[in-house]
Amino acid sequence: MSSKKTVAAPRNDDCWFKFLTMAKMKKRFTHTLCLFALATSSTGQATTPRVDDTFFTGNDLNAWSTSQPKYWSVKGGTIVGHSAAKVPKNEFLWSDVTVKDFYLSVDVKLTPDNRNAGIQFRSKKTNAAGQALGYQADVGAGVWGKLYHEHGRGKLDWNNRAAKAVNRGEWNRYEILAVGHRIWSAINGTLCVAIDDPKGELAGDIAFQLHAGPAQTVLYRPVKLIHNPKLALDDFTEKQLLAALPKKTVAAPPPTPALVRPLAKPAKPSPGFRNGFQIDGDANIVIVGSTNAAESQRHGYLETLLTAANPTQRLAVRNMAWPADTVYRQQRPRNFFGIVKPSYGEADRRKPLPANIVFLWLGQAESLDGPAKLDDFARAYEQTIEQLSSRTSRLVLVTPVPFADPLGLGLDVEDRCAHLQQYAAAIRRLGHASKLPVVDLTAALLGQAATRDGVTLSRSGQWLAAKAITTQLGLNSSISITTTGELFPVPAEELRQAVLQKNRLWQQFWLPTNWAFLYGNRQQTASSRDHRDAGFRWFPEEVQSIVPQLEQMDSLIQGKARQVIRK
Repeated sequence: MSSKKTVAAPRNDDCWFKFLTMAKMKKRFTHTLCLFALATSSTGQATTPRVDDTFFTGNDLNAWSTSQPKYWSVKGGTIVGHSAAKVPKNEFLWSDVTVKDFYLSVDVKLTPDNRNAGIQFRSKKTNAAGQALGYQADVGAGVWGKLYHEHGRGKLDWNNRAAKAVNRGEWNRYEILAVGHRIWSAINGTLCVAIDDPKGELAGDIAFQLHAGPAQTVLYRPVKLIHNPKLALDDFTEKQLLAALPKKTVAAPPPTPALVRPLAKPAKPSPGFRNGFQIDGDANIVIVGSTNAAESQRHGYLETLLTAANPTQRLAVRNMAWPADTVYRQQRPRNFFGIVKPSYGEADRRKPLPANIVFLWLGQAESLDGPAKLDDFARAYEQTIEQLSSRTSRLVLVTPVPFADPLGLGLDVEDRCAHLQQYAAAIRRLGHASKLPVVDLTAALLGQAATRDGVTLSRSGQWLAAKAITTQLGLNSSISITTTGELFPVPAEELRQAVLQKNRLWQQFWLPTNWAFLYGNRQQTASSRDHRDAGFRWFPEEVQSIVPQLEQMDSLIQGKARQVIRK
């Protein structure tokens, strides 16, 4: 290697990154002359550097674990991840060593060089199949030297600084330094990542990845692991590393603004929420969305928590979600009374439902289209906001539920979750731009055992979602859930049962099984009327009779909510 190292001038998109010119250190890491001044533990207490000799002995994998041992072996002091056939899902080899502040040096070689792999750190297993959640130092064509958050926040530091430093198809020296929330990495002496990540994990495990895909071989040769390091990276001093960090860390917008403000001025403006999400006065709350939004009424947890938090108000919660709905198409748009109502001879006597507050819960199915459709999604979502804002100035946006593999089927959900994170980020941006509250279920449920099939929330998942929604909206509650799914204290369960009874009535009113016979053109045929009087529409009147029952249940629910508070 040359005695001097010159790095290109900064590009516009990397304005924070100080590209450095320095004298190349001739000695390896353990002889680095510069002490790292920030070398304290994540708790802020001074610590002593410790070389970990147990991390990898070079002889076997006794200190490592994996759900698929057939892919992993040790040859000549090197960890080998290999498959001669297609790898159905990402596989990980987990070290028994937990790291906090650390320095890791690993030589990596990928064959063929167009495959993908990675080094997990400060990570954890998400399921029995050994899938990972946490930081990943990426390996592979187009991703060398990039920092990714596996099964979590996705791309963190996504740059091309390592492009010219990588020896394609050969060994490459990968260095990772993590101190507190600050992370650096370098490949072959080129600094690739310099990030201050306050939202990141401060501790976790190390794992090596064999990526899903065609036949491949990845070789990992650990060089050194040091806990509580006081030394800089091999080629970079303390001063240089600090200079490479962003000058100012821009915090992400809060998940929930304090106030709900109108997106578009309604005909009759209603006062905004005061004191966060406090509901002042009686209100009609409408939930629109797809599968998980629709399923929420089957369990009643969300409505129970909303009503218990507002016992002095009469809240009429109406779930109008439909499992097949997306931002692109609502299968039955007339369901939201008056927005769109196709005309084909119907005699619908129901009045438009005045919605004071609308929860919009979409995006999971749409995310399966991937990054290519992200812009289309953002435009369609914005149009949906504009459409709903004609009904109310009070909208609450809810990000989608993350994908999972709860049955251990080996489903590759990595890419799906990464794409869903992008869609959730788009929702957050639209919400913040419009000064609307955003409930981030994507982040709240990530890594939780929340679904029954990887897509649909389970009963316990609905409880977790309801708690996340109300907590992020500032509605604190002492209500808890038992192992059998019932709420505690007892009056809370009685409230939920009243909610469930009302929801069954609401579905009978709003979701009849055959709209053509009820309101449509089949009412014009003799066969549909049977032997009844031609002017008598018996079924619509029967459905309409449910309205006073719904109103009675709303009053009952309000009374039950007050009992929860008294108890």
